[in-house]
Amino acid sequence: FCNGFRYRDGYLNSSALPTRFVDREGSLLDCWEQSTVQMEDGAGSPKLLLPVLTEEQALARSRELMRDLAQKYHGVFHPYFHPLSLAGKGSVPCAAWFRGVLAYARELGLRSVNARDWLAFHRARQATRVENLTWDGATLSWSLVSAAAICGLTVLLPCCAGLQPTQAAIDGVPVALRTVRLEGEEHKALVLDLAPGQPVQVVVTSAPPGVVSCG
Repeated sequence: FCNGFRYRDGYLNSSALPTRFVDREGSLLDCWEQSTVQMEDGAGSPKLLLPVLTEEQALARSRELMRDLAQKYHGVFHPYFHPLSLAGKGSVPCAAWFRGVLAYARELGLRSVNARDWLAFHRARQATRVENLTWDGATLSWSLVSAAAICGLTVLLPCCAGLQPTQAAIDGVPVALRTVRLEGEEHKALVLDLAPGQPVQVVVTSAPPGVVSCG
């Protein structure tokens, strides 16, 4: 999914996640594409029928997109720089822009992943299922299982009936809750590991805001 006329940057599939192709009959294929967020010729030339950006303006937009991904959303920042342009042989200069992107990624602590590892993570997350969900007015419990091994899976915990999560246990062992920010809001979360095909039991106790429950 690349930029098009009057669309210079962002996510054409409305998500920073990879999307599968389909064949002529509409069947999903095991062939994926990650949205291309920015292209140097899209920003630095009039080909998209939009005003041309300078390198400084394009980098400012890159920084905004990267900051949103790091602080609000969960996905990848995937720009595209043609090698000829990076080498200074194309019509659109972008070497300073590219160096600025790398420097800001380092500043934000963003990790670089290859396509194989990113798709493996995405497939494992899609294969995770919630089963046997129950709620008794104060305690939420469920089983979590995945067909693939996942290390460090972050699970956001919902607020139920105006109550907030205060305690959690995994397979009967108490675990600490974490506070994470997503899309500008704070959420309680827990982090766990999953072995292939082996469900874990999660139990979360909630209480009214400002009240700490004791197990």
